[in-house]
Amino acid sequence: MRYTGSLCIPVLLLISWIGLWAQDSEIIVYSMPEKLVLEQLQTRLAESNPGGSWISLNGEWDLITGEAGSVAGQVRVPFTFQNINEVHLNKRVVLDGLGGDNFILHCGLANGFIRVVMNTVEIYSADTYYAPLAIPIPRRAVNVGDNVLEIDIIVPARHARLAPALHPLNQPRSSFGLLDALWLEKKADTHIQRIEPLVTADVLPRQIAGSFTLNRPLGNEPAFRLTVTYRDGDEIFGTAVIAQEDSQQTTFDLPVLEASDIPVWYPQQPKQLWIEVRLDSAGAPIDIRRERLATRTIAVRNDELQLNGQVVHPKGINYVYQNREGSELFDEKLVRSDLEDIHARGYEAIRVIQSPLPPRFYELCDEIGLLCLQDLPVNQHSFNTATDKAAALMRSAERLQAYASRYNSLIAVGASFYPGIGSAHQRGELQEQLAKIEIDLPSYISTLLPSKAWQSITDFQIVEVLKHENAASEYKRLADSLGGTLFMPSGFSRAENYANDSSATSGLPADLASLSRQLLLNRLPGELKGHFVPVYSDFYLELPAMHLGALPDPSLNKVGLVDLKRKPRKISAFSANHVAESSGLVDFTGGGNPNTFRYILVGFLTLCLFAISYQRYRIFRINLKYSIQKPHGFFVNLAERILIPYKQTFFLLFAISLNGAMVLHSIAFFYRRSLMFDYITTLFFQSPEQKAWIVDLIWDQPRALLMFTLAIVGIFLLMALFVKLLSLFGSARIRFAQAMAATIWAAAPFVFLLPAGVVTYISLGSMKSYWILIIVLLYFHAWFYLRWINGIRVLLDRLYSRTFILVSILLLTILGGLGYWYVSTYNLQEHATLIRHLYDYLQ
Repeated sequence: MRYTGSLCIPVLLLISWIGLWAQDSEIIVYSMPEKLVLEQLQTRLAESNPGGSWISLNGEWDLITGEAGSVAGQVRVPFTFQNINEVHLNKRVVLDGLGGDNFILHCGLANGFIRVVMNTVEIYSADTYYAPLAIPIPRRAVNVGDNVLEIDIIVPARHARLAPALHPLNQPRSSFGLLDALWLEKKADTHIQRIEPLVTADVLPRQIAGSFTLNRPLGNEPAFRLTVTYRDGDEIFGTAVIAQEDSQQTTFDLPVLEASDIPVWYPQQPKQLWIEVRLDSAGAPIDIRRERLATRTIAVRNDELQLNGQVVHPKGINYVYQNREGSELFDEKLVRSDLEDIHARGYEAIRVIQSPLPPRFYELCDEIGLLCLQDLPVNQHSFNTATDKAAALMRSAERLQAYASRYNSLIAVGASFYPGIGSAHQRGELQEQLAKIEIDLPSYISTLLPSKAWQSITDFQIVEVLKHENAASEYKRLADSLGGTLFMPSGFSRAENYANDSSATSGLPADLASLSRQLLLNRLPGELKGHFVPVYSDFYLELPAMHLGALPDPSLNKVGLVDLKRKPRKISAFSANHVAESSGLVDFTGGGNPNTFRYILVGFLTLCLFAISYQRYRIFRINLKYSIQKPHGFFVNLAERILIPYKQTFFLLFAISLNGAMVLHSIAFFYRRSLMFDYITTLFFQSPEQKAWIVDLIWDQPRALLMFTLAIVGIFLLMALFVKLLSLFGSARIRFAQAMAATIWAAAPFVFLLPAGVVTYISLGSMKSYWILIIVLLYFHAWFYLRWINGIRVLLDRLYSRTFILVSILLLTILGGLGYWYVSTYNLQEHATLIRHLYDYLQ
């Protein structure tokens, strides 16, 4: 079935301007109980820094607004926010007896442009993309007693020109704010600054060495003692006292741990290895720091994923972390419950979609025994320039590189949802960025458009299966096209709907369950080397999805094995009605199709009203025939001030506009579940509020017909205004009523299309090709344009050829200018490239 939704674009663009008033300005804040945050933080710090001194900064903070800095209220940190671009926080912190203390401000995870000020001294200012923060505070910024800590969080502006950076296919909603606990660490004057273990190549047996660094030399003080221990809880694998070589030494070698002493991590036996560095003075601990150390090996060899030298074919699941309220605010208790449930369901691997999570998440994967694949933020929109985008990517890669040496579960990183190989620009940009990333892990690309060419850039591909109706043939097509290269099918992005005219919302959970079942039973052709088909839980989307318009919230994607509240969803892979009922999807069955009925009803009412008026009012019938058969004479009468009554003109305008609205909305409504139509509308409605408005409008037929009709009326008014403005530059003076009448009656041939409003929606489902419909519509629009030019030249008393050239050049200049601005601003060419290749791929 061919897709031809482009006829809706001009009207949709106009409707987007009308719908700007619908944007929601309500501020939404998510937070967690301070007691729960404190309990989780205590557990975490007891593992990594036992005996350390720290101050919790969670709980109530003042929310500052306005230039005067007035307190608008309080928010509870950690928190995330929506529907506002800036948040300014203020908190009073009391620090007594500073002595030789050093202070470090920690946040487990932050997202947004973060600016931190301590007592008027700026200590941090940078774009922070889902990153943990550890900010040293200069001594000059700290007071004994009262201190004022200020944190500003700004949502980065959208910039679609870095593109196509905005991907509408199931992109999870981003949360901005302080997503995890906030605390102030107090360090002694001499303390352990960092631990940098060094692990030999990714083959067994391995050897562990490396170094650790103090913040300053120990000098000649003999009371200091440095001890390094390798341990897993109470089990010790090696320990050594570190000798000082000279009084100015700050970096020390870690003792070498031989292969025979290293506990290798396996998912079935998730033993942990910790490096503990301890600094004592006169027998009393000054500082103790512990770091996890990854002891597994991971590599891709001969198109096989190997863990500790053994081939693994991970049976995985996609994971979008959002808590029960739909925020990315990190709840360790909830995450542990999720991971334990995923493991209990028999899944061996988890793929984290889009957003990196706090280090604690990967620690939990280590403990539970789940392999973890982490998307890199290659394809995000929250950057001001391409340079910022590349820098943010590099920072994320550096963090993941550090995680790779600490967390056994992390086995691969990937470029998430990058567009297809068809664009040389996009391919080159991705290649350039990934070439700068040095991570000792296999890399993958998650793509909608698989290609053997990706093999030269990454180790393997995760391919989104966009057609679920025939999984066996689709999988075979993927395997054949990739020629034996390593790939794993995934079902995260929604499928192309193959029943656009169906009255029931697509049962995507049933499709995924069926596909997952065939994968688990190995019923698909070829050798399966891993898969990530199901999604664990429902999640909120960055932009509402067109295909979810029948549901109360088109931003809530109900595709998970559990819902957002973590209640298990009963999904039968072979019972669409059961899925529709259990998942809250809408199903119209057994009662006919109300969508068709509405078009037929409104269309016949319009036809009847027009036919009655045509038969009853002789002067209307004469004017209509005259305007169609003798347009030149008709426009001459208008030029001589022989005007058509307003009632007739506006009745004709109403009939044509309503019928046009039915034709255009029939096309939009028929494709309301089309992946391609969803993408196209996203190019014109790039904020969640605008997209939600257009989704709701297209699914609400009565309101949509009204708005589409008003939009077409608005187009006629703009064209009449254009004629009036042209007259200001000539000798002829034209009333606006004349310009209006000439524009509307030039469209009189559209009355021949009045039956189209009744049959368009029904016809779309039975037509194999839409070329006839396209040609007919283009013919009538060209006929109208030529008649309109004739009306303008009569009213202006100019030659037809000159008027045609002048008006056409003016309109092309206006439309070309607007088009150039849109293309250059939103990189429309790259979006068009992706759309074209998606279209080819889905055929």
